[in-house]
Amino acid sequence: MNKYTSLTFFLLFAFTIAFGTNFEANKNITISNDQPSDQYLAGSKIHVNAKVDGDVIATGESVVINDSVFGDLLIGAGSITVNSYIGDDIRVFGGDVEINGIVEGDLIVFAGKVTISEDAVIDGNVISYAGEITLNGFVNGNFFATGGELDINGEIGGNAELKAGAIELNAKIFNDLKISGKEITLGSKAVCEGSVRYWSEDGEMDFSNVSSSATYDEDLAMVDEKFDWGIMAALLGFGIITYWIIFILSAFMVILLLEHFLGTYFSQAADMLSSKFILSFGYGMLYFIGVPVLIVLLFVMIIGIPIGLLLASLYVMTLLFTVSVVGLTVAHFFKNKYGKSWTYFETVAYALLTVVVFKVIFWIPILGWLVKRVVGAAVFGAIILLMTKKKPQLD
Repeated sequence: MNKYTSLTFFLLFAFTIAFGTNFEANKNITISNDQPSDQYLAGSKIHVNAKVDGDVIATGESVVINDSVFGDLLIGAGSITVNSYIGDDIRVFGGDVEINGIVEGDLIVFAGKVTISEDAVIDGNVISYAGEITLNGFVNGNFFATGGELDINGEIGGNAELKAGAIELNAKIFNDLKISGKEITLGSKAVCEGSVRYWSEDGEMDFSNVSSSATYDEDLAMVDEKFDWGIMAALLGFGIITYWIIFILSAFMVILLLEHFLGTYFSQAADMLSSKFILSFGYGMLYFIGVPVLIVLLFVMIIGIPIGLLLASLYVMTLLFTVSVVGLTVAHFFKNKYGKSWTYFETVAYALLTVVVFKVIFWIPILGWLVKRVVGAAVFGAIILLMTKKKPQLD
């Protein structure tokens, strides 16, 4: 595949990612019309009241999902309520999480309080860490819960593993049960069709009405019974966790594409950066300052508006992928400088690590701003210099 074919394919793909997806940040966000693509949302109060044919990734004070989402949910918020059908997995971090709909995939929750209502059906597995966990619905897969207090009702189609300070068990479990708690209370509806392994601070218990095979197991003894999962969840900061998940996954996807289609090109750009750093920096500054001026001039000229729109779109796309481009170029810089024979995935891994390091540095006041401008300009300047010189030979 030649350079121009590769570059064209990547730009089209990147343009689709950047502009076929809805990025929205506002104090209050309401999705009222059906959406054909992924939704990236950041705000105080977020309501999804229309169908989304893709993923919803959101962070805010409160998030409410009232209509079908046919992809994944990845949410970090103080309050999270899911009242509708979810076509794939749910991964949420929150203070108070309530699930009231049908979930086709897995449910992974890290929260202060989790409620899975009697209307909820989880077709996959459930993994939950919380201060309080209440299950009243149906889980088709396995159910793993660790918390301060567990109130387990409803039905669990797979295996169940419960660990908490206080556990009230009143559910029907179709496979095996492993349960350990400081206090365990068995309800009249508690049934386990498989085997039971248990530990209680009070010692052996009567499980005869629950299962025909119950074994007291000291190996299940709780060594961290005073650990407060709710406090831990609050301290970690759900919004920050979600942001980093989104950021790393997005950067990883972009780096994979860049390295696959233009890896040799970025290697040559790294050599250009090494040999002509000052000149590269100058070209980069000219690009980042001159292109916006050119766009404004094109918009002033009516005949230049179409070109201005295209140039503005490409420029915005450049800004979206700046950190990934910088990370990949710098990774190739060190690879070439020290003669490393990294494989494709090793190069991607080092580039992703470089991106994370740069992202942290960019947050440092003054120094971060300076490093971002200098390194970003130098990298893009090297790429521009390479494009204006002799055509590189690509794989």
